[in-house]
Amino acid sequence: MKKMIFAAIVLISIMAVGCATMNAVNPMPAAVDAKVKNMQAPTGKTLVYVVRPTFLGKPFGTDITANGEYLGTTQGGIYIYAVLATGDYKFKVTGHDNDPEIMLKLESDKTYYIYQSVYPGLLKGIGKLEVVSQEDGRKALQECTLGDKLGKNIAH
Repeated sequence: MKKMIFAAIVLISIMAVGCATMNAVNPMPAAVDAKVKNMQAPTGKTLVYVVRPTFLGKPFGTDITANGEYLGTTQGGIYIYAVLATGDYKFKVTGHDNDPEIMLKLESDKTYYIYQSVYPGLLKGIGKLEVVSQEDGRKALQECTLGDKLGKNIAH
């Protein structure tokens, strides 16, 4: 009986570690990170940062999409960015106990900051997305590092 309990604990531990590292995001080199943090929206386009400075649920990577197109993967302390055309977008997160989303109308030559929060949930936490001010967005961006899992809408 003790061997069965021990084996079950070992198996659960291995599965938990595997799940936590399955979507691991690595930080980009410091020079790339600094360049991206100082970008301006290209003429006629929009620059969007999705920041996740909170460390709650840090090991769990979550995929971010805009109108169904993959933008990148975040985890605690990691941000992603995208250069997008103007228009209406639905930003969505997958990988939480829920799949939070937010609708935005992006205007040309502007920069937007989407703050991703994670709260305790059943398995992977409950996520939330919200647009924050330029000031709050820049502050949150400085607390994060650019992740290496990015979609094709990048320009670094």
